[in-house]
Amino acid sequence: MPQSRMSEYALIASGLKPDIIALTGDFVATHNNQVEPFMSAMSLLEAKYGVFGCLGNHDIFTQSEAALSRRFTSAGFKLLRNKNEIIDIDGAKLNIVGVDYMFASRSTASTLERVLREMDLQGTTILLQHAPQLFPQAAKFGIDLTLSGHTHGGQIALTIGDIIITPARFSTMFLAGLFKIGDSHLYVNRGLGTTGPPIRINAPPEITHITLKAAR
Repeated sequence: MPQSRMSEYALIASGLKPDIIALTGDFVATHNNQVEPFMSAMSLLEAKYGVFGCLGNHDIFTQSEAALSRRFTSAGFKLLRNKNEIIDIDGAKLNIVGVDYMFASRSTASTLERVLREMDLQGTTILLQHAPQLFPQAAKFGIDLTLSGHTHGGQIALTIGDIIITPARFSTMFLAGLFKIGDSHLYVNRGLGTTGPPIRINAPPEITHITLKAAR
Protein backbone atom coordinates (compact mmCIF):
# COMPACT_ATOMS: atom_id res chain seq x y z
CA MET A 1 0.00 0.00 0.00
CA PRO A 2 1.49 3.39 -0.92
CA GLN A 3 2.24 5.91 1.82
CA SER A 4 -0.32 8.33 0.37
CA ARG A 5 -3.13 5.80 0.82
CA MET A 6 -2.01 4.99 4.36
CA SER A 7 -1.99 8.71 5.15
CA GLU A 8 -5.59 8.99 3.93
CA TYR A 9 -6.63 6.21 6.30
CA ALA A 10 -4.78 7.86 9.20
CA LEU A 11 -6.65 11.11 8.61
CA ILE A 12 -9.98 9.24 8.47
CA ALA A 13 -9.24 7.57 11.81
CA SER A 14 -8.17 10.84 13.44
CA GLY A 15 -11.31 12.49 12.04
CA LEU A 16 -13.38 10.24 14.31
CA LYS A 17 -11.94 12.25 17.26
CA PRO A 18 -11.05 9.09 19.20
CA ASP A 19 -9.96 8.95 22.81
CA ILE A 20 -7.63 6.03 22.00
CA ILE A 21 -6.34 4.50 18.76
CA ALA A 22 -5.37 0.81 18.75
CA LEU A 23 -3.08 -0.65 16.06
CA THR A 24 -3.02 -4.43 16.28
CA GLY A 25 0.00 -5.34 14.19
CA ASP A 26 1.27 -6.29 10.76
CA PHE A 27 2.56 -2.80 10.11
CA VAL A 28 4.84 -4.13 7.36
CA ALA A 29 4.32 -6.86 4.79
CA THR A 30 7.60 -8.27 3.49
CA HIS A 31 10.58 -6.15 4.55
CA ASN A 32 11.71 -3.85 7.36
CA ASN A 33 12.29 -1.03 4.86
CA GLN A 34 8.51 -0.62 4.91
CA VAL A 35 8.62 0.68 8.50
CA GLU A 36 9.50 4.24 7.53
CA PRO A 37 6.67 4.92 5.04
CA PHE A 38 4.17 3.27 7.36
CA MET A 39 5.22 5.26 10.41
CA SER A 40 5.46 8.50 8.42
CA ALA A 41 1.83 7.99 7.45
CA MET A 42 0.72 6.95 10.93
CA SER A 43 2.36 10.02 12.48
CA LEU A 44 -0.82 11.81 11.36
CA LEU A 45 -2.84 9.86 13.94
CA GLU A 46 -4.23 11.86 16.84
CA ALA A 47 -6.08 10.57 19.90
CA LYS A 48 -6.85 12.21 23.24
CA TYR A 49 -5.19 9.56 25.41
CA GLY A 50 -2.73 8.20 22.86
CA VAL A 51 -1.99 5.67 20.14
CA PHE A 52 -1.16 2.12 21.25
CA GLY A 53 0.03 -0.89 19.29
CA CYS A 54 1.19 -4.51 19.41
CA LEU A 55 3.34 -6.52 17.00
CA GLY A 56 2.01 -8.91 14.36
CA ASN A 57 3.61 -11.93 12.71
CA HIS A 58 4.85 -9.96 9.66
CA ASP A 59 6.52 -7.42 11.97
CA ILE A 60 8.43 -10.23 13.66
CA PHE A 61 9.45 -12.39 10.69
CA THR A 62 10.73 -9.29 8.82
CA GLN A 63 12.78 -8.41 11.93
CA SER A 64 11.15 -5.00 12.13
CA GLU A 65 10.67 -4.96 15.91
CA ALA A 66 13.53 -2.59 16.79
CA ALA A 67 12.74 -0.11 14.00
CA LEU A 68 9.06 -0.09 14.90
CA SER A 69 9.85 0.43 18.59
CA ARG A 70 12.05 3.43 17.77
CA ARG A 71 9.52 5.00 15.43
CA PHE A 72 6.59 4.44 17.81
CA THR A 73 8.58 6.24 20.51
CA SER A 74 9.60 9.13 18.26
CA ALA A 75 5.96 9.57 17.18
CA GLY A 76 4.84 9.70 20.81
CA PHE A 77 3.00 6.37 20.48
CA LYS A 78 3.21 3.32 22.78
CA LEU A 79 4.24 -0.05 21.35
CA LEU A 80 3.23 -2.48 24.09
CA ARG A 81 5.43 -5.57 23.98
CA ASN A 82 4.05 -7.80 26.74
CA LYS A 83 3.40 -4.67 28.77
CA ASN A 84 0.48 -2.58 29.90
CA GLU A 85 -0.34 1.09 30.34
CA ILE A 86 -2.98 2.33 32.80
CA ILE A 87 -4.86 5.48 31.85
CA ASP A 88 -6.78 7.42 34.49
CA ILE A 89 -10.05 8.72 33.08
CA ASP A 90 -11.98 10.80 35.61
CA GLY A 91 -10.83 8.51 38.41
CA ALA A 92 -11.54 5.26 36.51
CA LYS A 93 -8.71 3.01 35.32
CA LEU A 94 -8.53 1.93 31.69
CA ASN A 95 -5.81 -0.68 31.35
CA ILE A 96 -4.34 -1.13 27.85
CA VAL A 97 -2.44 -4.42 27.54
CA GLY A 98 -0.33 -5.33 24.51
CA VAL A 99 1.32 -8.66 23.68
CA ASP A 100 3.57 -9.74 20.82
CA TYR A 101 2.18 -12.12 18.20
CA MET A 102 1.79 -15.66 19.51
CA PHE A 103 0.94 -18.88 17.69
CA ALA A 104 -2.25 -20.64 18.75
CA SER A 105 -0.63 -23.70 20.28
CA ARG A 106 -0.62 -25.16 23.75
CA SER A 107 2.85 -23.76 24.46
CA THR A 108 1.98 -20.23 23.36
CA ALA A 109 -1.34 -20.35 25.20
CA SER A 110 0.67 -20.99 28.36
CA THR A 111 2.96 -18.11 27.33
CA LEU A 112 -0.02 -15.76 27.15
CA GLU A 113 -1.13 -16.97 30.56
CA ARG A 114 2.36 -16.32 31.94
CA VAL A 115 2.45 -12.83 30.47
CA LEU A 116 -0.98 -11.97 31.83
CA ARG A 117 -0.18 -13.42 35.27
CA GLU A 118 2.84 -11.13 35.53
CA MET A 119 0.82 -8.05 34.56
CA ASP A 120 -1.32 -5.63 36.52
CA LEU A 121 -4.85 -6.31 35.28
CA GLN A 122 -6.73 -3.88 37.51
CA GLY A 123 -9.39 -1.63 36.01
CA THR A 124 -11.20 -2.15 32.71
CA THR A 125 -8.78 -4.13 30.54
CA ILE A 126 -8.34 -3.92 26.77
CA LEU A 127 -5.96 -6.48 25.28
CA LEU A 128 -4.22 -5.77 21.97
CA GLN A 129 -3.36 -9.19 20.52
CA HIS A 130 -2.66 -9.49 16.80
CA ALA A 131 -4.16 -12.94 16.23
CA PRO A 132 -7.55 -13.83 17.76
CA GLN A 133 -6.96 -17.55 18.31
CA LEU A 134 -6.05 -17.18 21.99
CA PHE A 135 -9.20 -15.27 22.92
CA PRO A 136 -10.41 -18.14 25.18
CA GLN A 137 -7.26 -17.72 27.30
CA ALA A 138 -7.82 -13.96 27.50
CA ALA A 139 -11.42 -14.53 28.56
CA LYS A 140 -10.22 -16.89 31.28
CA PHE A 141 -8.21 -14.02 32.75
CA GLY A 142 -11.21 -11.72 32.75
CA ILE A 143 -9.98 -9.44 29.97
CA ASP A 144 -12.92 -7.17 29.21
CA LEU A 145 -12.19 -6.55 25.52
CA THR A 146 -9.64 -8.12 23.16
CA LEU A 147 -8.84 -6.33 19.90
CA SER A 148 -7.31 -8.44 17.13
CA GLY A 149 -6.76 -8.54 13.37
CA HIS A 150 -4.60 -11.04 11.44
CA THR A 151 -7.39 -12.81 9.52
CA HIS A 152 -8.18 -9.99 7.03
CA GLY A 153 -11.75 -11.24 7.47
CA GLY A 154 -10.72 -14.08 5.17
CA GLN A 155 -9.66 -11.52 2.49
CA ILE A 156 -11.08 -13.76 -0.25
CA ALA A 157 -14.28 -15.32 1.01
CA LEU A 158 -17.27 -17.14 -0.42
CA THR A 159 -20.52 -16.53 1.41
CA ILE A 160 -23.47 -18.91 1.27
CA GLY A 161 -26.21 -17.50 3.46
CA ASP A 162 -24.66 -17.11 6.90
CA ILE A 163 -21.80 -19.49 6.03
CA ILE A 164 -18.41 -17.96 5.15
CA ILE A 165 -15.98 -20.22 3.27
CA THR A 166 -12.35 -19.06 3.33
CA PRO A 167 -8.91 -20.62 4.03
CA ALA A 168 -8.67 -18.49 7.20
CA ARG A 169 -11.37 -20.72 8.70
CA PHE A 170 -8.74 -23.46 9.06
CA SER A 171 -6.79 -21.35 11.56
CA THR A 172 -9.54 -19.77 13.66
CA MET A 173 -13.27 -19.65 14.26
CA PHE A 174 -12.88 -15.95 15.13
CA LEU A 175 -12.85 -14.66 11.56
CA ALA A 176 -14.25 -11.12 11.79
CA GLY A 177 -16.51 -9.02 13.96
CA LEU A 178 -17.69 -9.37 17.55
CA PHE A 179 -17.48 -12.49 19.73
CA LYS A 180 -18.20 -13.15 23.40
CA ILE A 181 -17.18 -15.68 26.04
CA GLY A 182 -18.85 -15.02 29.38
CA ASP A 183 -18.38 -11.31 30.11
CA SER A 184 -15.30 -11.07 27.86
CA HIS A 185 -15.58 -9.66 24.34
CA LEU A 186 -13.41 -9.95 21.24
CA TYR A 187 -13.51 -7.76 18.16
CA VAL A 188 -11.62 -8.96 15.07
CA ASN A 189 -10.92 -6.15 12.59
CA ARG A 190 -10.61 -7.07 8.90
CA GLY A 191 -7.74 -4.61 8.49
CA LEU A 192 -6.97 -2.29 5.61
CA GLY A 193 -4.32 -4.07 3.55
CA THR A 194 -3.92 -7.43 1.85
CA THR A 195 -1.47 -10.31 1.86
CA GLY A 196 -0.70 -12.46 -1.18
CA PRO A 197 -3.06 -11.42 -3.98
CA PRO A 198 -3.82 -7.67 -3.70
CA ILE A 199 -7.59 -8.14 -3.73
CA ARG A 200 -10.47 -8.57 -1.30
CA ILE A 201 -13.69 -10.46 -2.00
CA ASN A 202 -16.54 -10.32 0.55
CA ALA A 203 -14.08 -9.01 3.14
CA PRO A 204 -14.08 -5.20 2.83
CA PRO A 205 -11.40 -3.22 4.67
CA GLU A 206 -12.44 -1.41 7.82
CA ILE A 207 -11.60 1.15 10.45
CA THR A 208 -13.59 0.20 13.53
CA HIS A 209 -15.03 2.85 15.85
CA ILE A 210 -15.89 1.32 19.24
CA THR A 211 -17.71 3.16 22.01
CA LEU A 212 -17.19 1.92 25.58
CA LYS A 213 -19.91 2.66 28.13
CA ALA A 214 -19.54 2.53 31.90
CA ALA A 215 -21.48 -0.28 33.56
CA ARG A 216 -23.94 0.88 36.20
